[in-house]
Amino acid sequence: MADEEPIRSATRLPILAAVADEEPIRSATRLPILAAVSVFVIVALLQGLGRLQGTENALLTLRFELRGEREPSPSIVVLASKTPEGEQGGAAPWTTSGLARLVGRLGSAGASVIALDVPALARGYEAPADDEGTVKLAAAMKAHGRVVLPLLIKAEPTSYRTPSDAVIRFSCGRGKLLRPKNLRPGHLAVPPKALCEAAAGLGATNVYPDADAVVREAPLMVSSGGRLYPSFWLEVVRVHDRNRPGSARLTDDRVALGQRTFETDDEAEVTINYVGGYEHFPRVPYPTMRRWTDEHLREHVQGKIVLVGSDLAGFTSYLRTPTAPMLPGVEVAANIVNSLIQGSMLAVPPAWLQHLVTLLLALLTACLVAPRGPVGGLLVTLVLLVGVAALGVGLFVFDMCVPMAEPLLVVALVGAFLVADTAALADRRRARADVQLQSRLQTIAGVVRLVSSSLDREKLLVEILRWIQGEIEAEASSLLLMEEDGRHLRFEVALGDKGAMLEDFHLEVGKGIAGAVALEKEPMIVDDVHRDERWARDIADAIDYQTQSILCVPMMLHDEVTGVIEVINKRGGRFTERDVQLATVIAQQAAFFLENARLYRELSDRVDFANEELRDTNRRLAAEMARISALLDGMGDGVIATDGRDHIVLLNDVAEQMFELPERDLVGEPVLAVVDQPDLVELFAMPLSPHGGSYETEIVLDEESGRVVRAHISLVDEPGGEAPGKVAVFADITHLKELDRMKMDLISFVSHELKNPIGTLQGVCDLLPRRLPGADEETARLFDIARRQSARMRYLVQDFLDLSRIEAGQSLELEWSEIDDPAQLIQSALEMAKPGGPEHTFETEVADDLGPFWADRNKIESVLINLVENATKYSPEGGTVTLRAFATEGDVVFEVQDQGIGIREADLPKLFRSFQRVHDSTFGRVSGTGVGLYICRNLVEAHGGNIEVESTWGEGSTFRFNIPRRTSTPEET
Repeated sequence: MADEEPIRSATRLPILAAVADEEPIRSATRLPILAAVSVFVIVALLQGLGRLQGTENALLTLRFELRGEREPSPSIVVLASKTPEGEQGGAAPWTTSGLARLVGRLGSAGASVIALDVPALARGYEAPADDEGTVKLAAAMKAHGRVVLPLLIKAEPTSYRTPSDAVIRFSCGRGKLLRPKNLRPGHLAVPPKALCEAAAGLGATNVYPDADAVVREAPLMVSSGGRLYPSFWLEVVRVHDRNRPGSARLTDDRVALGQRTFETDDEAEVTINYVGGYEHFPRVPYPTMRRWTDEHLREHVQGKIVLVGSDLAGFTSYLRTPTAPMLPGVEVAANIVNSLIQGSMLAVPPAWLQHLVTLLLALLTACLVAPRGPVGGLLVTLVLLVGVAALGVGLFVFDMCVPMAEPLLVVALVGAFLVADTAALADRRRARADVQLQSRLQTIAGVVRLVSSSLDREKLLVEILRWIQGEIEAEASSLLLMEEDGRHLRFEVALGDKGAMLEDFHLEVGKGIAGAVALEKEPMIVDDVHRDERWARDIADAIDYQTQSILCVPMMLHDEVTGVIEVINKRGGRFTERDVQLATVIAQQAAFFLENARLYRELSDRVDFANEELRDTNRRLAAEMARISALLDGMGDGVIATDGRDHIVLLNDVAEQMFELPERDLVGEPVLAVVDQPDLVELFAMPLSPHGGSYETEIVLDEESGRVVRAHISLVDEPGGEAPGKVAVFADITHLKELDRMKMDLISFVSHELKNPIGTLQGVCDLLPRRLPGADEETARLFDIARRQSARMRYLVQDFLDLSRIEAGQSLELEWSEIDDPAQLIQSALEMAKPGGPEHTFETEVADDLGPFWADRNKIESVLINLVENATKYSPEGGTVTLRAFATEGDVVFEVQDQGIGIREADLPKLFRSFQRVHDSTFGRVSGTGVGLYICRNLVEAHGGNIEVESTWGEGSTFRFNIPRRTSTPEET
């Protein structure tokens, strides 16, 4: 075959894809662990080199802000002064004399410990002893007995010689501590000898800010000259606890003081647990204290530790802390003493524990992020970061300062690396899937080309077998199809040396290897058929073919077996799982193609049958269209039909001649582009839904000739739910219009001619009773009848005159007058109306508040006469006719109600048209001209009013009209 080689090339692609699938993309099993350890090592090195210290400091400051302020110890009081340097009349306490007075007052007030955080006191051990201020201060200190003095370690050499007994007695033994480079080995600056001898404690006030100039740690011990000296705040605690001088000991990263033990780092420093910012501790401003009485001062300082210092930068430096940008040193000392007294120093875990926890977090991140996709890994990383941050903040609330920079950075880096790697891995898998998809598509395309290359079913099966046999590299192959009974397989096609001999063989389902596959619906590989009890030896012996191994796969369709494909004796090896996969795919496709071939044959037969029916339908439709066309052309009226898009679908010759349309085929063209008469364009463009789906009107085609057509247009439903079309029928009514005009002319002429004789007759009827006063009752009654009938004739003639004016388009002339007797108006109308009969009863209801109004009395009377006559005519069985008159807001309303036959709802729209009458065979024909209600409507509208009717079939009708309630003529109004 010409297509065989490209098809084989296409089928090799799925095999390659299958091989690629068996080679899994390099697993990331070890990669997450390796990444976690590597990131941990790098971050730990950065931590050891101090590269993360800035980040750690910022996180510590943030935790202080999140935690907020705490209540300070009630046993600590800060005494501070903001006065400038110098006593200035004894105002400032920072001279020795001022401090002597201050210590004396505080001692008298009962202060427990007086800590003089005044660096200016460390001015030299060899200062003159006869200095009056020093002597006074030493005396005050001895009198109190619990005063702590500061010492300093300075970088620059001092002129002070190293003190001996008075200072060394406060040292804590020999030893050295690491200090910042500019302060090693350091030189002591101590108070004068007299003060050192009188002091109860002597400690260093040095604090060393971090690189960002923020004080976060405080030393508990410092070293100078090979000796360890306690810090100022450690001495305050020692004196407070009444431990002997020099009793503090530094061992194994901790400082022991009596019963207290403080964890420190390698430099004997602790992280300060700040409780608040500026002026958070109870304060006793020095100027205020000078005005207090001794009793008042005692209330504030008795039994408490008083830290004496300055708020002025000239005496003590402002320090930046995590809780305040500018905090005096005395308040920093208060925070440190507060933590030492309460035992609430920030606990910092050892470095090895920090690194261990960080490593575990790195491994946990790797284990949680690696199995997930990029989005899932990113979410897990974010959750871990939030969890670590929340844990750090939570532990900080309980005074546990866990370093957060290292674990947060490790989690972020490990997560980011693995998310990026997962994304790259997903891209690789997506690319591999795309390759596999392209391979499968090419395989399907090859199969489709194979099928489309031949419509011969047997040839198709042969090519499928040849294809699979060549791809698997087998000696022979066969395809068995399921019989209609579902219990036997028939050899449909077989390839190989003895393939032609198998065409007459059948195999029962469940017997033989192929029968077992058909029964179990699962592929099967048998490497040695002679050892398999299911092997059908009789067929092999019958054709004398040596079979060693066999691969069988079922052909499935809708979970049912339609056949089996056998591949026999693979060359150069055994059948593999890839062979099974390939054979299964091809068997599945073969089942689909066989089913499609069957369906195609059935569909072809049905299409042929449908085509024949369609041709027959088209013939009948053409005949029907010819008959409709003949009917339309034979009609005297014009017809134009359109579809839902307003395109012409039907058009007869009458319509073409009537509207002078061009002589060409107009079917399919837009109707609005074909017709140019404005009224006709408006007719087809208007929506018909508001009119109930149909509309009727008259169109004047030619004003000069008076040519008029009556147009009736309605909607026509289209099949399939499409927009409805329209059909319009046009009848030429020019001659009817001419007859109508002649009729109206005749009516007008007769009415004019009758008007004078009737007027004369009415005058005679009015005159005779006065000329014959002695006439008997019968004669008088006849005169009255003649008078009323002549008046009625006069109204009838006036109706026809009004009708002629209305039809001519002229406005009705109204003679306005004031009607101050509505009841008389109604009574007069009743008298002039035709009497109904003895079975009719007339009732009148006139509202008392109706009052006078302006109108044309004769016209209103004429309307009432018409309505009363109609009420009696359409009440053949009698009943009550009620006339009402009442006023509403701005209107005068008249009603005429009867108990007659009523009016059907379908006839209501015809009532007020000219020469339109409603008939019903049940009650026979009622006499009348058919113009009464039409004239009534125009007379009411000429007054500016409206007329309407309410009717129930079989129960009667109520005619109601209203006119504006005028108090003068319209011109005067």
